[in-house]
Order: sequence, then structure tokens, then C-alpha cells
Amino acid sequence: MVEWRAMRPIRVRFDSAALRHNLSVAKRRAPQSRVWAVVKANAYGHGLARAARAFAPAEGLALIELEAALELRRSGERRPILLLQGFFSAEELEPIAAHGLTTVVHDPEQLAMLENFKLSTKIPAYLKLNTGMNRLGFSEDGFRDALERLKRCAGEITLMTHFADADGKRGVQWQSKRFKAMTEGVKLSRSLANSAAILRYPEAHTDWVRPGIMLYGCSPFADEGAAKLGLKPAMTLSSELIVVRNLRKGDSVGYGCTFIAAEPMRIGIVACGYADGYPRHAPIGTASFSLSLPKTDCQTNPSWRYTRTCAVRSGSGPPEGDWPNTWTGRFTRLQLPTGWPTIRSSLSAAIRSALYGSARTTDCPSFPAGSSAHTTRRTVSVRTMCARLS
Repeated sequence: MVEWRAMRPIRVRFDSAALRHNLSVAKRRAPQSRVWAVVKANAYGHGLARAARAFAPAEGLALIELEAALELRRSGERRPILLLQGFFSAEELEPIAAHGLTTVVHDPEQLAMLENFKLSTKIPAYLKLNTGMNRLGFSEDGFRDALERLKRCAGEITLMTHFADADGKRGVQWQSKRFKAMTEGVKLSRSLANSAAILRYPEAHTDWVRPGIMLYGCSPFADEGAAKLGLKPAMTLSSELIVVRNLRKGDSVGYGCTFIAAEPMRIGIVACGYADGYPRHAPIGTASFSLSLPKTDCQTNPSWRYTRTCAVRSGSGPPEGDWPNTWTGRFTRLQLPTGWPTIRSSLSAAIRSALYGSARTTDCPSFPAGSSAHTTRRTVSVRTMCARLS
């Protein structure tokens, strides 16, 4: 058995089972469509290799970084890989062709580069139409000419657009109508739906769908939570109390003195701060903790001692990467009665990318209820945030 302990108590858990589950939700919502699993930006901070394994049922992977696509190919990935922003220079076309990648073509400059670069193999291309997002894509007056030119220099062609307000009030109908008018009479495969359109607009489920944020357990909607959509969080950040202290009425806490004690109280300082990616301007009252302790005990029980207890066990199954894939750990900074839950912190998605870049992690597909994963080691300056224990 390999046993490893983090020096700082903050740790992050990646749940591959949740990634697989969320992909299955996307596939159930769009059963007639093939799926590009979007793994851009290091799989939204979850780890490219880990996510690619978890998304094995997806027909293809989509991202924006050529170097990441080549990394996947070197690791043995053979599924189609789509470059969502295409290429940025003609020099990139050779490795794109050599590694069997598919590229988006969204503007005349890219199209000219593709026409002028001599390749032994034609590259599959997604021709992007601007139907209202007004970022990338050919407009109505340039689309037909671009399509005819692309037919002469590219391999298989698919038509795509990107919805601007699939998660909002305008929905997708106005863009779908434009797309239909622009492509009338063109018999090519299509790709329209992002996460929000997959979940709310089945009429947008064409040949390919492109789920992104939903794969990682986040709802694209402000008015509907992930749990209601059947999605599971794929990342959990947890930490421990490192100090318990008493405040007098009127004492302030933290930078800017933004929290003022309205009465005498006992507070706990948690090992997580801005260096870990916690938002500097998160307001007082931001939901950060799930702390299951009797409301009065932290305030009134003087017998609690500031100690650390630790028990780690490894589950069965082969290792995944460099670490066992079913580690579970239980940690606390307060000596609690046997069976009481651990102190946990689940923070917002804003910390994800910041964490992944400097955290050593392990994949933890399954955990018993009430346990915390012991999965990250960070060597950053310690800053703390405060949570009142009541």
C-alpha cells in the first residue's frame, strides 16, 4: 500500500464516476446525436487525461489547444478530436493533418491559409456560421462562397454555429431560424447544441452535440440547479479548521474588516484563501461550508480540543495514473465524538482552474457518505478564510 499525506489540509477530489454519469445524462437527452465531449482548458481544470478516460463513451473530444490535442494523440487517443477555434497559423496545419484532427474554419483568413497550404491529406473541417453570437463564424453574405471554397481544399465538412442565449430568455429559436435559412438546400452534417441546448431544446439536437460545462456537474442555468438536472459535481474541495478563536462584540475579521461580530462568538479559521483561488471579493454569507455539528456546541462546549486525527484506507481496484483510484480519508481539526462527520468545504467553480495547476491530485470515483478525499498537496503561502461555527 502507498500512503501519502498532504502537509496542508486543503485538498481536492475529482470524481470520475460523476464525469461518466454527467456524460450519460447528455447522451440520454440527445439519444440520436453523436457527442463531442468538450475538454478545453485542461477539461475545465479537471485534468485532460482523467476526463478523456471518463468520457470514453463519447464519440469525440473537442478542445481549443492544439498542444493538448497532440498530447491526447501521444497518449493513444484515437477518437476524432475537434479544434473549436481552428488553427492560428499555417504552420499548425501540418500537425493537424498528420494526427488526424478536425478543425473549425470560422473566418476568411483561416480559409485562405487552408487553400494555400499544400497537404497530402485533406483535413476534415467544421464550417462555422455566425447566427447571432457575433464572435466567430461566417455571416450570411459570406457563407456560400466560403462553403464552395472549403469543398475544394478540405475533407469531410460539417456545419456548425454557437448559441448565444440557450441558457437565457431568448433561447435558440431565433438563431436556429437563421441557421436554417443560411443552409437551406445544403446537405451536410450539422452541430448546434451546447450544454444548455442539450438540456432544454431537443429540436437543436442535430448530428453532433457539444456538451461542456454540464459534463463537470454544473448547471448552465441561473434558475435551475445541477441536482434538478440530474448532474453530479465532479470536483470537491475540502479543508480543515486550523484555528478556533473567540471574538468580542465589534471585533472585525479578515481583509477590509468586512465581517463585524454582532455579539461574542467563536469562529473557525479554515485553511483556504485567495492563493488557493477562493474569490477575493466573495461577499459575507457566501455558501462555502457544509458543517454538520450541533448549533450550540461550538459556542458553549469548552472541552473541545484543538487536535488532528487522521485515518486513511485504500479501496480495492487497480491504480489509476500514479495513485490508487479509491482512496478515502477522514480528517478533522476538532476532536469529535466517534461517528461525527468531518469538516468539509465545497467551494465555487471559480477555484477549479487555479487549483488544478498546482495541486497534486488523485482520481476518486467512489466515496462512502461522510468521507473526505485526501487528494491534494499544495505548497503555497497560507491564507485563511473565516467561517462562523453556528
